[in-house]
Amino acid sequence: MKIIRYLLAIPFLLTIGCKKNNSVEPIGQEGYHVSYSEQTVIIEDPGALVSENEDDGTVIVKKSAFEQEPLPGQTILISGEVMKKIKSVSSTGNEYRFETEDAALTDIIREGSIEWTVTPQWADATSLRIDGDEVMSTEGFHAGPIERSFHSGGVEHRIRIEPHTSRGELNACTFSFEMIKREGGEATSRFFAKGVARLPEQHTQIGISNHKLNSFRAQMKGITVDLEIEMAAAGGYSSEHNFKIPKVALSIPLKAIPTPAGLIPLPIPVSIDVGVHFVSQLMMSENASAQAKTKCSISADGGFEYKGTDVEATGNFSKADILEGTFDAAAFLGIPVDLQYGVAFPRISLNIGKQEVAYVHTAFTAGSSLYWGPVCKRGYSKTAIEGGYGLKVLGLELIQSATKTFVESKKEAKGENCE
Repeated sequence: MKIIRYLLAIPFLLTIGCKKNNSVEPIGQEGYHVSYSEQTVIIEDPGALVSENEDDGTVIVKKSAFEQEPLPGQTILISGEVMKKIKSVSSTGNEYRFETEDAALTDIIREGSIEWTVTPQWADATSLRIDGDEVMSTEGFHAGPIERSFHSGGVEHRIRIEPHTSRGELNACTFSFEMIKREGGEATSRFFAKGVARLPEQHTQIGISNHKLNSFRAQMKGITVDLEIEMAAAGGYSSEHNFKIPKVALSIPLKAIPTPAGLIPLPIPVSIDVGVHFVSQLMMSENASAQAKTKCSISADGGFEYKGTDVEATGNFSKADILEGTFDAAAFLGIPVDLQYGVAFPRISLNIGKQEVAYVHTAFTAGSSLYWGPVCKRGYSKTAIEGGYGLKVLGLELIQSATKTFVESKKEAKGENCE
């Protein structure tokens, strides 16, 4: 992961074992400058972690990492791995078993400034998750292709992401996503997306004072995608449904912030996830068909900023070209047809303590339909920049999670009888 710009590092202390660092560090620019809560138990060595069950919150840690047994109500920070609040403690052999719940960053940090600017690199990805479950874990994908085939909700999915170098960085990829729906053993609908994407520069700033968040900013700059979408469905089997489509994401951990003075470890668990989301809707009767094909090319920025009261969302296209599109639908008299498919990729999300804080994605949707009374054929292509946030992990439970469409562009083709 490459840092885009550097500022002089201001040293900070990490206390080994369960000692606490309560000295107030000077507030810097990019870097990690914090003082911790008296209730925070800090473990610098990530090797002390034996296991973590993300489903039930169970964390098992070697006893040798502690000077004394931690207590319920304390928070535990294992460098780059775990950030949790302890509910209960039990002891077995050389290990402590903790029952935990999610902790806020403001539980861990009393005062501090945290700031970085990074460009995610495909080779730094360490896991692939589908619907939250880890299905692939490596020590980095080493620039090789990422391929996965699976079934979900009666739909076949095929995913291929092949990283390559762009502008001297391994932050670009060619990709293809395919979905095939079968009825009675026959393929009745196919959705396919392919293209080239470049990951954005990701900038984050967090300011905490007296255990309260006073500033937060997460910006994604330079999401670039060239995309082609194809979809087709044929009758023979009556169908009206929305596909249940899983969430897919690659996780890229941010373990340290490089500076000219050397690497500054980032003790809080942070990851930048690169995901793909799909949406699909199909209303298709027997002896009907629909198809669509479209191309888009966009570059965009988006993000969120909190300054003590509200969250402000900002985003824009620097390029939004819907290059071409062909659409068609056919059916017997009076039979409606509606075929829609969308893909959001890349979906860039910032995660702290394994909780999603903010995300931004480029979204592409295409549709082809036929309705009667009078007869109306319609096709469309739409691009959009969308995002969302949830600031509970930053100690702001009263601010509702929200989604936002920053900007969108749409082209439509329709018959003369369409309204």
